[in-house]
Amino acid sequence: MESDELIDIDIADLNDMLSKIETSFHIKFTETDNKHVKTFGELCDVIVNKIEGNHVNDCTTQQAFYKVRKAIIATQHWEKNAVKPDTKLAKVFPRKHRRKLVKKFETALGYKTHLLEPKMWLSTFQILATLASMVTIFFSPLYGFTGLALCISSGWITIKLSKELNLVSVQQLVERVTREHYMTIRRNPCTVNRAEIIPQLKELFKADLSLDDHAVRADAPLF
Repeated sequence: MESDELIDIDIADLNDMLSKIETSFHIKFTETDNKHVKTFGELCDVIVNKIEGNHVNDCTTQQAFYKVRKAIIATQHWEKNAVKPDTKLAKVFPRKHRRKLVKKFETALGYKTHLLEPKMWLSTFQILATLASMVTIFFSPLYGFTGLALCISSGWITIKLSKELNLVSVQQLVERVTREHYMTIRRNPCTVNRAEIIPQLKELFKADLSLDDHAVRADAPLF
């Protein structure tokens, strides 16, 4: 969902984002944590205060690159110096064996990367077919529910057989891994570079909720 303001984001999408933050930064929100939070900056303050670990002035993205490179080398016949930030993922994961290679890579890395997606036209068709089935329910429940069931099952199969990469380079993959697994990707998960936290939170919101820099400013209204 695209929006110019954070306050316009659907509450369900926002709750999903909070769950991702919990996973990435190894924290747990309580019912009272966000009770008085009104802006993006206040939410960031809550998150920063909940993150445990000694401050270390190092680069988590760099550490993520080393782990991504190690996983590529471990699962494929690549030389260490051949894996660079600008290396194309289409070269790392050739289409013919892409699903198998991505699965092996994720196993070696230890995280799901959500690298694969269906073709755009197929996703669009699935959405339109689902909407058509929902409308049909009002006129013919039998056909409507049957169509909806077929859309759900075919959608599941489509996702399982997806081969399209949704990122272009190793650098983009490294940035995604850093956002979604910040604490785990660090060399020492008991440490944290606190100067990185708010920038990483901004990138996480921007990437997952299709927001721009203006929407994740400190005074941006959240609720």
